[in-house]
Amino acid sequence: MNGQDGSSSLVGMSFVKLNVTNYRLWAMRMTDYLQREGLWNLVNGREQVLEKPEQKEKEKDVKEYEKYLEKYEKQELRMQKACGTRRMAMTDAIAIRYYDEQDWTTASSIWLDAHASYQTSTNYDSNHLQQKLYKSTLEESGTVLKFINHIQELRDKLVMGGQSPSYAHLIFHTLEGLPKTPELKTWVMVTKAALLDQNSLTAFKELKELLLAYEAELRRERSLLPDQALYTKGKRSNLRRQESASPTTSSTSRIRGKSQSPNSFSGICHGCGKKGHKKAECWQDRNNTTASGG
Repeated sequence: MNGQDGSSSLVGMSFVKLNVTNYRLWAMRMTDYLQREGLWNLVNGREQVLEKPEQKEKEKDVKEYEKYLEKYEKQELRMQKACGTRRMAMTDAIAIRYYDEQDWTTASSIWLDAHASYQTSTNYDSNHLQQKLYKSTLEESGTVLKFINHIQELRDKLVMGGQSPSYAHLIFHTLEGLPKTPELKTWVMVTKAALLDQNSLTAFKELKELLLAYEAELRRERSLLPDQALYTKGKRSNLRRQESASPTTSSTSRIRGKSQSPNSFSGICHGCGKKGHKKAECWQDRNNTTASGG
């Protein structure tokens, strides 16, 4: 066991402890473990729970009594193991309610109560996460990397709750979460066509790389720092004004990596440090290369 809210390590198996949001995944892993240990039928009620033999039964038939008593004691040890295992695989806040021996004498009673208590909570949390996924935007995150990581984090939480959005869904949510600017609308159309023939996982990875490259080029053009937000709600109108003020900018050529005319470039040259042109178009850089005999 690793901490109050950590993971459970049970004889070679490791999984996250039961909390308020992960019941489905936890129940699946617990079922695997209890089946492996031969305890599952005690939990699901298929194995009949033996009653403790009374002393008067011994007086009738000593051998039969001792045989039944041995069987009862073995089952009692297995029952204790099943109950203890389940409690150890819960966070302290949840496990503490299952230590009253009068109310929780069988592993089946603990299993049924946990299902009734946390299945509904998991369903509610999954719906909440789905809503967050639909509402995720690049403007909220500020940068492409934060945006993609946020979407992947929501997917991981949904998987823990028993739902598993496909990578095709993640592509949809990623593209839907981009700002609705004319430049990006064109970019999305070209990108969708480029990803069409790939499987969803490969396409999602490719989309991430394309977005990062696209963002990097925009940063260079606008002289923004790597950690500076390119898209935010407060700057969206400014972005549109910049686009409308630069009619010569071609979004499709930027996607395909084509260079633009010097007059349309407003960034800083990495060769001479002056604005208005790129290093590949810098005459000073070319003169320096010629003078050095390059």
